[in-house]
Amino acid sequence: MKKILLTAVVAFYSAIAAFAQAPVERCGTMQYHEYLKQTRKNYEANYIAYNQMIDQYMKSSEFAAMRTTANITIPVVIHVVYNTAAQNISDAQATSQFAVLNNDFQRLNADTVNTPAAFKSVAGGVGITFCLAQRDPNGNPTTGIIHKSTTTTSFTTDNKIKSSATGGDDPWDVTKYVNIWIGNISGGILGYGEFPTNSISNTYGLVLNYTATGTMGTVTAPYNKGRTGTHEFGHCFNLNHIWGDNGQCGASDNCTDTPPQKGGTQNPAGCNYGTPTYPWQPNTCTRPDGVGGANVTNTNGDMFMNYMDYTDDGAMNMFTKQQCARMLAVVTTAPWNVLASSNGCTPVSSLDAGMSNIIAPVNGSSTCNNSVTPKITLGNAGSTTLTSAKVLYKMDALATQTLSWTGSLAAGASTVLTLNAYTGLTTAAHTFSVWVTAPNGGTDQNAANNALTSTFTVAAAPTGSALPFTEGFEGTTFPPTGWVKLAANTLNAANTWTRVTNATGIPVVPV
Repeated sequence: MKKILLTAVVAFYSAIAAFAQAPVERCGTMQYHEYLKQTRKNYEANYIAYNQMIDQYMKSSEFAAMRTTANITIPVVIHVVYNTAAQNISDAQATSQFAVLNNDFQRLNADTVNTPAAFKSVAGGVGITFCLAQRDPNGNPTTGIIHKSTTTTSFTTDNKIKSSATGGDDPWDVTKYVNIWIGNISGGILGYGEFPTNSISNTYGLVLNYTATGTMGTVTAPYNKGRTGTHEFGHCFNLNHIWGDNGQCGASDNCTDTPPQKGGTQNPAGCNYGTPTYPWQPNTCTRPDGVGGANVTNTNGDMFMNYMDYTDDGAMNMFTKQQCARMLAVVTTAPWNVLASSNGCTPVSSLDAGMSNIIAPVNGSSTCNNSVTPKITLGNAGSTTLTSAKVLYKMDALATQTLSWTGSLAAGASTVLTLNAYTGLTTAAHTFSVWVTAPNGGTDQNAANNALTSTFTVAAAPTGSALPFTEGFEGTTFPPTGWVKLAANTLNAANTWTRVTNATGIPVVPV
């Protein structure tokens, strides 16, 4: 009996020791990083080249001047991909993540008081604000949150959640939005992000587990304060884990003001878990810094409260100034600086009638017909249902005509209108103009999309030739005299005549 009891006690303490040395991996970014190395052509080379460019840019006077005045807004869209009702988190829970992001990135979070005195001088904020998208890629109003049902029970670090074809949801334009996918992530992983490179990837963004998003609803302690989102956004803006990801002091996270962390008995990977008590220094070490070249010694203990460590949400409360500078360098240089110029955060106007298209006459076209019946597309680019508008149009310098349209167009909807025909047009170039005013009897709040023009040519009628008729198109003039080359258009996409010089003769027999 004693022998059995002793064996059980040994097994129990062995299990505790194993758990202490090998905690669950909370972030899948490095796992995802290795996946991209294996599956995406030139990914690793692009990643290395991009970081070399960032390092040089951060040393420039241009970056130094911009760094003090930067105030950049990043539009974000959230894709909630769910298999069960619990996974379909509420909009309120998704929105709660944004308060955390904006507070953490600008160092407005209430728990900055927990930053140890030894690290307060290097703690910093960055001039980046996140907003939920208010207009979609087509210019229509949106909440910035998409809910997508799936038959897939869980996802992992292989991008399947980022595509409708594999059970996820397709990204919005990555040059205008940062995409966040929220779903059931397997393997105990709370999230993962994609590092930026020197080419824009259609999978760029971050993935969060539905139990670690925001501060309410389905979040589960100790990851219930939204810090997984802060951590993964750090990766998307080019931050490494604070320990440099290989557990040795020779690894650098490319930031000079983060102390080195080394793997040991209590943190075998170099990372910290749980809620340590400061000062926490399981293994002091010195590393050759990857940025400045000088050795850096850990004299103040581990910076376990850094967002790029693995501690519990309640233990995290800071980025360093170098980390902030590195993130700012990403969003102010190509190719990712396009995010700063996106209009995704600009609200859609309430009243906004727009000219979407001139179907006829086709711009740049030629015709032998001296009569034209204009067709145009009227669209509602506002958030309020469009019930009336005045469509004004004219041909060349002729008198302006007016169509008083009534109907019902929901936000983003459009309708095709046929206008009065113009006859007896001369053989010449002509310009048709159309514009819209008075949506719902009021003032249009966005004049930029109100007007369109189309220039086209009425060609002389052909005189005809005696049969049989042949044309080899071998003369110096192309098209030959009397021929009209039609431009490709939406009515006849086959009108794409191109002259080539390597053709062989094929006899044509008149019928």
